[in-house]
Amino acid sequence: MRESFQRWPNNLATGLTVLFLCLSVFPTFCHGVSAKENQTVYLTCSTGKRIVIHSAEYRGAKSCTPGEAKAWVAKRCRKKNTCTFQVHNRYFGDPCFGHHKKLFVVYGCGNGE
Repeated sequence: MRESFQRWPNNLATGLTVLFLCLSVFPTFCHGVSAKENQTVYLTCSTGKRIVIHSAEYRGAKSCTPGEAKAWVAKRCRKKNTCTFQVHNRYFGDPCFGHHKKLFVVYGCGNGE
C-alpha cells in the first residue's frame, strides 16, 4: 500500500528530511511507502534495478519513540528487485504498546545492493 508523504504526520521530520534530500539529489528513484500494522508492504523497482533502503521507522502515537526498522527492512530486501513483507511487531518490536502503529519507508532503486 502506497501513500503520499503529504499525509504523513507532521512529527516525521527525519523521514521527510531523508525523502526531501533523496528527491532533491535523485528525483527519479526515490519512493515513499507507508503501511499500517498488519498490512503488507510492496517495494518495487524497474527491471535491472535493486532496492536501496534510505530510512525506515515504525511509529505509534506522537508521544512514543519511533522504532528503528531500517536494518530489518534493508536485510529483508537486500539485492532484490521487489520486496514484500507484513508490518508486524514481531519484526520491529513494539515501540508504542497499546497504540496502532505504522511503518514508513523511504527507498530508492539503484544498480548495486
